[in-house]
Formats: sequence, C-alpha cells, structure tokens
Amino acid sequence: MGSSYRYSQHARQSLALSHYWARQYGHETVDTDHLFLGILDTDGSLGWQVLCDLEFDRPQAFLEVQNLHSISETVEQQLPFSYELREALLMAVAEAQGLNSEYLGTEHILLGLIRSGNGQLRELLTLLDISPEQIRARCKRIIQQGISELTMESVRRMAKLSELAKRVLNAAKQIAAAHDQNTIAPEHVLLALTQERRSIAKRLLAQCNCDTEAISEAVIDLPAQSIELETRLNHILDRAVDRAEAMGSHYTGTEHILFAMTLLPWSQHMLQVFNVDVVMLQSLVYEALAS
Repeated sequence: MGSSYRYSQHARQSLALSHYWARQYGHETVDTDHLFLGILDTDGSLGWQVLCDLEFDRPQAFLEVQNLHSISETVEQQLPFSYELREALLMAVAEAQGLNSEYLGTEHILLGLIRSGNGQLRELLTLLDISPEQIRARCKRIIQQGISELTMESVRRMAKLSELAKRVLNAAKQIAAAHDQNTIAPEHVLLALTQERRSIAKRLLAQCNCDTEAISEAVIDLPAQSIELETRLNHILDRAVDRAEAMGSHYTGTEHILFAMTLLPWSQHMLQVFNVDVVMLQSLVYEALAS
C-alpha cells in the first residue's frame, strides 16, 4: 500500500473490497471509484458512516462503477492499483499526518480521494450528485469528534470475547508466528480450535470429520502477510460477535466463532476443503448454542 502507516482494519477491509469489486466487474485495474465502493461496502467504518450521511442511491453507485470502465474477458487474480489510486493513497497518508493521526482509516482515505480528485471517482460523484466539499466537511466533523476506527474495531470485538475465545486467538497468533507469518488467518484460528481441549468447538469439529492434519499442512503454505486473509478473519469475528448478541449472549465464545465460519461462503469452502460436513456442523453448533 506504499506506506509504513498503520492501516485500520476497516481501511484494510475497504482495500480488499475494492479489489473484489474490480474483479467482480471484469475491470483490469483498481481505481479510485472502486475504493469508494470498498468504503461504502465496509459497514461500521467511519468512511461508511460519512457516505451514509449523504443519503445517495447506494445501488446506483455500484451500477455506475460497473459501467465506468471497459470490461475484460480475462481478469488477473491480483489487480494493480491505477496511478490515480496510488496518488490518492499517498494523499490519504498526508491527510492522516496533517491530523496527527497514528493510523490511516477510511475517513483519511476519503479525504485523500477527494483531495486527489483524479481517476473515475470524479465522474462517479458527478453521476451521484455529490460534491467533494460535502464529503470533506462530513469527514472533518467526524474526526473532530475524536472517534477512532482503531478504538471502534478492537475495543468492541475484544470486550465481547470470552476468555476461552481470547485464548484460542492467542494460540492462533502463536501458530502463525511459528511459521514466520505476520497475518493471523482463519486457518490459524480453525487449527487452534481443534487443539483447545476446553472448547466445545474441538469436539464438534471432530464429529464432523475435520481433517486436522490437512489444516496443519495448509497453514505452512499461508502467506506471511495478506490483507485479504486478515479481512476474512475480521469478518468472521465480527459475525461471531453479531450472532452472539442476536442470540442474547453477553459474550462471544469459541462456539460463536465456529458458527460464524459456517455462515460465510468462503469460510464454508475452507471448512469443506478440510473435509468438514458444513451442514452437520452448523446444525450441531446451533443446537449447542440454543441449549
């Protein structure tokens, strides 16, 4: 991402989603308008809150971006950033520095995108009848309130986790470190769940034919750093917290984390790769949570 600045999890998620939408639409590069969609799709972020306050037609934004670029029949798995997007991210860092922020969040990225004014975002904002001044004013207002994305993300999640869930995440971090990997991936957490004897998740995974040796082998080949894997784990943890709250639980346990893995399409696929009967597992976890 061209900087040593610490990116918030929401910022990383928005960047991963910008790649997703560019690939989804068959575009050859990730441009400023794709990152706008990434922020719009990152629920709960400060940038998302700013854009929601503008009350424009969200479906229209996705449709317009789809049509703002030519479509390629073959799209690379890893798309490059456009020159305009790289410039906007540098300006986002400058915005964060100017505000004496210790991290770079979606609110700073929005300011960088507006300050740059290049790429297809300019055309998108015209189509949506949004002025750069509207976005800048709302970003400044929310920053002045002293709200931090790092605080929003980490405090809410960690405060909700049970001690056993925290123990599993710490074990996952140790597994990653043992393989010189800086990113904690869903696979690390899944392996840690199979090893935690006090967790009901270990027993349920065994009942559903989970291949622990295959997980151990897969973990070895995980990349040392991956925004996409980090984003996926955050999705799982956020979904686990949400499900725990929806079911009236005052904490988020290992069973909620496992349940969240059965709900998301890509984590369902991960479980199936390791021979897990996802339908059976979801049923067993739900019964355990409901009892």
